[in-house]
Amino acid sequence: MPTGTTGELYVRSGMVFSGYYGLPEESERVFRDGWLKTGDYMYRDRDDYLYLAGRSQHRIKTGGLNVFPEEVEAVLRRIPNVREVMVFGKPHEHWGEQVTALIQWRGDRPLSMEEVKQYCREELPSYKIPKACIAVDEFIYTSSGKIARQSMQQQALKGVMS
Repeated sequence: MPTGTTGELYVRSGMVFSGYYGLPEESERVFRDGWLKTGDYMYRDRDDYLYLAGRSQHRIKTGGLNVFPEEVEAVLRRIPNVREVMVFGKPHEHWGEQVTALIQWRGDRPLSMEEVKQYCREELPSYKIPKACIAVDEFIYTSSGKIARQSMQQQALKGVMS
């Protein structure tokens, strides 16, 4: 891929597994000509370092453009009073999905939606800026300590969160 362009990472090595036991169709989906499709989207800088843009299963499609939540989350985490954040695509009638942020605020002064947008404008193109923020009191985590993205998204869509 050209420098700065995002693309899916494929790997091939003697250390890569040969497929899922008893699941030939699933194995066929993750391999292409001996290369394993990781589901990770990467980009390369001028010094040939690779950076994670995001995971294919987290990708948001808004107005025909791809947004990787991980990129938006990295920007939002730099806001001093953000304790934790998760970004997902909320279904939207016109755009397909709407970039939405779940934010656990630190302290007693949450930022307004306009303040969040203003902060993001300095580092993100407009289509990647959250169109909605939902304040949450706490996040659900998996046993490995990662945010339980699916559970959090389901609760947000059901309107369980404040």
